Amino acid sequence: MIISFFKKYIICVLFLATYLFFCYPLFVNGKNSDRYSSSIRDLLIISTASVFLFLAEYNFKAFELLEGWLQKKYGWDTNEFIRAFIIVAAGFAVFSLRRWREFKAAIVERKQSEYTLIESEERYRSLVNLSPDAIFIQSEGKFAFINPAGVKLFGATSAEELIGKPVLELMHSDFRGIVNERIQILKEEKAEVPVLEEKYLRLDGSSVDVEVAATPFIYQGKPGAQVIARDITQRRKMEDILKKERDKAQLYLDIAGVMLVAIDAEQRITLINKKGCEILGYCEEDILGKNWFDNFVPERIRDEVKVVFDKMMRGEIEPIEHYENPVLTKSGEEKLISWHNALIADENGIISGTLSSGEDITGRRKAEEFVRNILENVDEGFIVIDHEYRILSANKSYLKMVDIPVEDVIGKHCYEISHHIYKPCCEAGQDCPVKDTFKTGNPGTAVHTHYDKEGNPVFVEIKSYPVKNESGEVVSAIEVINNITEKKKLEDQLRHSQKLEAIGTFAGGIAHDFNNILTAIIGYGNLLQMKMQADEPLRAYVDPILISAERAASLTQSLLAFSRKQIMNPRPVNLNEIIGVVKKLMVRLIGEDIEVKTLFSEDDLTIMADPGQIEQVIINLATNARDAMQEGGALTIITKAVELDNEFIMAHNYGKKGKYAFVSVTDTGTGMDESTKEKIFDPFFTTKEVGKGTGLGLAIVYGIIKQHNGYINVYSEQGQGTTFNIYLPLTHKAEVKETKLAEIAPSMEGAETVLLAEDEEEVRQITKTVLEKFGYKVIEAVDGEDAVNKFVENRDKIELLIFDVIMPKKTGKEAYKEIKKIRPDIRALFTSGYPAEISDGKGLFEEGINFVPKPVSPTEFLKKVREILDKKRVDSIP
Repeated sequence: MIISFFKKYIICVLFLATYLFFCYPLFVNGKNSDRYSSSIRDLLIISTASVFLFLAEYNFKAFELLEGWLQKKYGWDTNEFIRAFIIVAAGFAVFSLRRWREFKAAIVERKQSEYTLIESEERYRSLVNLSPDAIFIQSEGKFAFINPAGVKLFGATSAEELIGKPVLELMHSDFRGIVNERIQILKEEKAEVPVLEEKYLRLDGSSVDVEVAATPFIYQGKPGAQVIARDITQRRKMEDILKKERDKAQLYLDIAGVMLVAIDAEQRITLINKKGCEILGYCEEDILGKNWFDNFVPERIRDEVKVVFDKMMRGEIEPIEHYENPVLTKSGEEKLISWHNALIADENGIISGTLSSGEDITGRRKAEEFVRNILENVDEGFIVIDHEYRILSANKSYLKMVDIPVEDVIGKHCYEISHHIYKPCCEAGQDCPVKDTFKTGNPGTAVHTHYDKEGNPVFVEIKSYPVKNESGEVVSAIEVINNITEKKKLEDQLRHSQKLEAIGTFAGGIAHDFNNILTAIIGYGNLLQMKMQADEPLRAYVDPILISAERAASLTQSLLAFSRKQIMNPRPVNLNEIIGVVKKLMVRLIGEDIEVKTLFSEDDLTIMADPGQIEQVIINLATNARDAMQEGGALTIITKAVELDNEFIMAHNYGKKGKYAFVSVTDTGTGMDESTKEKIFDPFFTTKEVGKGTGLGLAIVYGIIKQHNGYINVYSEQGQGTTFNIYLPLTHKAEVKETKLAEIAPSMEGAETVLLAEDEEEVRQITKTVLEKFGYKVIEAVDGEDAVNKFVENRDKIELLIFDVIMPKKTGKEAYKEIKKIRPDIRALFTSGYPAEISDGKGLFEEGINFVPKPVSPTEFLKKVREILDKKRVDSIP
């Protein structure tokens, strides 16, 4: 039994050994894990069967019990069990045969893989050896393998010179730190490192520029790295050359005074120069590659500009030579750029982008707008004219001058618009400054008469200025038109005023001598008349002489009144009261067929004036109105308080700001035409018949009003009557208190001693004769200095000084002042043939001074002398 057991046992062992023999290759190689699991399962089954056989042979109690249980339960006996096991073993053998076939197929597959691997390794080695790039393996920081290109790169003769050599020794000192860091990354993180440009050292010590890529690599079971290094020395040289050329090109671009921008088909910026960066406010790195329209074109016009760009890229339109649009800067400010565009095409003619030069015209446009605003707001008209005299541009003032809309002006000839003629004004007999400017290239000027739409003349001053191109040729002319109609009127008024001043100066110049002559004539004539009886035959000759002399004196005074050089005695007076007094005289003066109406203001109209002269103004105006209303009418006088402001002054071209008393004198007479109105205040101008007037009435009115610092103007139309408007300054001075005068004695005689100083012998003699005839004692002096000496000699006798104002050596006033120092109570009477402006201009008159103008009648003279002496007597009464 034991032998049988051993046989069976040996068979099982052999079976197990055979099975393990065929499964071992799979176990060692670690491949076909599914097959390996199946083999293990089969091994367990065999082991279990062996154990059962072993137990069955030793006939263990447990086995007996199991055998009995199987016998009893299933009817199995031991022999049957063994047979079953044999059947199982046979099946397992069949199964193992199948497994053997699988093992055989795996072995064949492995051998084929080995052949493929060897072939792949040979191909890899061939590629590595033939690679133009250096390929080496570093392990533990040393060269473990290097291809021929690497040997050549490092300047070695063979790979053995490099194998085992530390890699860092052949790294340039500037890159050793970086390379060491990359080695650590490859070793510890087992991750690829990015491509990097480095510098290697050759064995001879020279350096070479390389581009390096490295990846982790297990070499002979040890970690390392596979490195591919490409020699880029030549590329670097080419790049340096290209960089220099690019820098040179960029320099050309950067020194350009305009913005240069290249944009590709995808609207990205591929080039921009320094000027462009300055305009946009960004550095080049922040601009290149950006979408031009999305980043640098304002949103409000972005779509519009994109459409133009797209059309150019598709070739639908030619490149726009000149295009203006704003760009958006970094600060958010917009700058206006004037672009010149060109297309960029490849070798096949396909459009790949645009190149544009842009000039920043923001400042220029602002300046143009500033100038345009100025031109649009100045009073002068501005037009630009070409060589054919066509208007290219016009400002608002010019359009207002001609009263024609701009669309009807631009393109028309200037002579059509300004002169309403159909040929150049130079051919129509007028000077043309524009023609001269085109001919000479210099500015020109002229005064023309233009006409408005109604045909009314408009006087203009024209100045022309050349507009030249870069070559200095005059391409157009700027014509400046200044409306001088009002200026011309003012010039006419000025000339008129100067003419009146000239007449006044002339009148003042002859007044002295003329009045002295008249004084002698009137004086001697009056003495002669006094000596004659009323029925004396010769008296009929004396009276006309005196009348003519009085008329001559009156004419002189009228001339002085016109020239505003007569003596004035201004004081605060109420204008309404003066006109009220004059109104009572008007009825008899102008006749009952003329109705006189007065509308007085309730305001206080106190003015500083000589009441006698204001009365003369009203009477002269009333007389003038009477002559204009031969068949009767109405004369209306209105007074009121007004205030002249800047608006009034600008509208009327005269006046000073302030409050004035206004007097309006209106008649319903025949009126006047324009030519008459222009001469109305001229002296000796009259529309009356010869012998019916001197022509000084309104001239005197003009002179008196001007002497009172007032203004007068006239409004009149033929058949519509005439209105004179007068403005006199209001005053707030208190009324001058009336001085109580002594009653003048009926007699003009006296016995007092007077000192008479007069440099004109004829006047001195007649004055002395008159005084002595009426009882006065006269001491004569021929000039001011002689008068002082005579007074010193006779200081206790002299009661009155009669001095001419203007005398040699000392004036009358100077002599009077010296004498007053000797006798403060001395009284004086001044006479003068000079107008008041000359006399008073020398500081001769003061308030309260006694004065009689030459010529004066003996009667009036003696009355004045008597009045002064009697007043002195009254003032001396305690």
